[in-house]
Amino acid sequence: MARASGKSQRLTLCTNCNEPLLVDRKAKSISCAACNGRVITEPMAVKDYVAVRNFNVANHMHITKKGHVVAKVRADELDIDGRLKGGATAIQRMHVSKKAEVHADLRATVLTVEPGAEIVGYMQIGPASMPELDRVRKFAERKRAEAAAEESV
Repeated sequence: MARASGKSQRLTLCTNCNEPLLVDRKAKSISCAACNGRVITEPMAVKDYVAVRNFNVANHMHITKKGHVVAKVRADELDIDGRLKGGATAIQRMHVSKKAEVHADLRATVLTVEPGAEIVGYMQIGPASMPELDRVRKFAERKRAEAAAEESV
């Protein structure tokens, strides 16, 4: 997601309730203060077959050439080189390579597709398709205002 003021933290969204979270860059998972749900915050590479209902990561996810995912996927950034069936949401960006096979509804702020990629599904692309980003903007503005108030004291 966006960079937080400290270099050791980054700003992301809870994958369960969409609340903004400040996460240590080295953290592998955290609990959301709003919903108490577990949020996986480490980057993930999918190299095998995975079939689950929801596959959520509050970081980068890469579905490799041999990776085959049957799930609704959500990640901050998503790179697809293998096969995906279900649905996909990328908060920041999504990249579909030329050998990828995607049979899913896609939602992303930015989508790049290499010629030769197979995509079957409905697509919503652009900042307007991501209402979750409004919470991040408001959170960042509030943190900036708090920092400015502390400096003036």
